[in-house]
Amino acid sequence: MEDSGRTMTDGRTPAERPPSVSRPRNNRAAVTNGRLLPRGIDGRSAEGRRWKDLFAAYRGEMPPGAPTVAQDARLRALTTVTLRLERIAADSVRVAPVDDAQLVALSNLQGRLLEAMGIVSRPSEHGDPLARYREITGIDVR
Repeated sequence: MEDSGRTMTDGRTPAERPPSVSRPRNNRAAVTNGRLLPRGIDGRSAEGRRWKDLFAAYRGEMPPGAPTVAQDARLRALTTVTLRLERIAADSVRVAPVDDAQLVALSNLQGRLLEAMGIVSRPSEHGDPLARYREITGIDVR
């Protein structure tokens, strides 16, 4: 059989076939359809509301324009990591045992995600971090 770039099923090349029809909205994942919260988090709970608040705050600090799929995934990861760090901080205040290795790993991940998203830059680019904090907040910390 001669290979002319035609398929064996209908004899047409891909360019000759009609364009594909987009998938209907009810045949996609919830996240693709715009579901904001990760699976297992109830949006009515305090944790769910905090997750949505963090997501919106981080999204507002991103450069303008619609986020790409990769940026949206990083934004969700950043929000989840931040929420987890807040839980660890609350445990620490209650004098509950805290896994120091997990705290350091999550803190480092949060910093890398913030930098990758363009939300914060390395302190060396802006000079003294404490001076930058004072400038932003107007609070003089001594």
